Amino acid sequence: WEEDVAVNVKAREVKNIIVFLNFLYNIRKNNNSQSFTGNFNDLYISVEEVFTYMNHLMATYNKATTRNHYIYPTGKFLRFLSENNLAKVEPACFVHLVHRYKPSPKGGQDIPDDDLILLESHLREKASKSYLYTLYYTIFHLALSTEFRISQIVNLQIDCVHEAMKEGQYIIKSNTKVSKGEVIEQHISTYTKRHLDNIIKFTQDVRNNCTNDYLSNFIFLKHERTTIYKVVTETSFNHYLTSSCEEIGLKKYYSGNLRDTYMTKAKEYALKNGISMIELNTLTKHKNIDTTNNHYVGKQIRDYLEATHSIIIGDVDIKGTILKSLEDEIPKENLVDDECGYCNKECCDLFSNLDCPMCNGFIVTLDRIPYYEDKIAKIDKKISSEPIEHEREHL
Repeated sequence: WEEDVAVNVKAREVKNIIVFLNFLYNIRKNNNSQSFTGNFNDLYISVEEVFTYMNHLMATYNKATTRNHYIYPTGKFLRFLSENNLAKVEPACFVHLVHRYKPSPKGGQDIPDDDLILLESHLREKASKSYLYTLYYTIFHLALSTEFRISQIVNLQIDCVHEAMKEGQYIIKSNTKVSKGEVIEQHISTYTKRHLDNIIKFTQDVRNNCTNDYLSNFIFLKHERTTIYKVVTETSFNHYLTSSCEEIGLKKYYSGNLRDTYMTKAKEYALKNGISMIELNTLTKHKNIDTTNNHYVGKQIRDYLEATHSIIIGDVDIKGTILKSLEDEIPKENLVDDECGYCNKECCDLFSNLDCPMCNGFIVTLDRIPYYEDKIAKIDKKISSEPIEHEREHL
């Protein structure tokens, strides 16, 4: 009970210990053998009884994970009784009560590039039609571009992003599965920060309308009906992800697969070199990106880069409009992109890492040229001082 785990986990373990004790009672009753008097000092657990229980589990449950839900707490319970002299447990019992872990089919496998491209494209299309689907789409990208578990992502709050010691670098302050309730700091890329900035802005109205001060602090908040507001759950995201896979004929992928994809593509390379996951595994096994030589990048890799970080390589489509002067119907307070232009839309629907000029609602006038020059100068300064190659390329 003193272990630092969730109460629902403890309750499940207690329930499964009861299952073992009931099984023990039934076989003893049927065999007319010793019964439990209520005093643990009178309790004796034989290896034959444990072996019989294990055979029962093997015959009843096909999945190793389900069997382990019963084996693990029973083993801990009997060990506790034995170590504290509360009951006599034959040592050989623990040879049979082994917690064998077999990876769940939900995890342990990264998503192949082709499947990832198709899935991202499908989720992006759905995100344009629904508030909730936009939340799921952002969660999908955050899971691909960070080491965060879905449970951590959905519980992020609006004040979680902080500037690091160095200008232009950022950290997330939040709880993780392994932090035991303590707030820890984790570095994030500018890509991740922009995703978070976009979704915080996107959910602003929903959070403003939520009268629950506690819930209104969560980024991934949804309005279900009337006064009912809820935070997106890992379970609902998993259901959405698997159903989306089925819609386009892919095998079922789960949130664990997204994290496996990140870990596979990122850990070995990005953590060693300070660059992103896209620069090794996706570039047809190139060891680095030559930013000065415009070398060929295949269509599949272009698609993959767009799928993971909304990066466009070459043939950039500038969708904005250039006017000599601002039209009267566009409010001048709609300045965006560091005052380089105006937004002609009621709300932002550019849910990606692309800048405002990529949006057909972006309007720039000739009097904005000085602002562009100032912005370019600032970017040049950042490029010269940025030590991480990946971030320099982004700039």
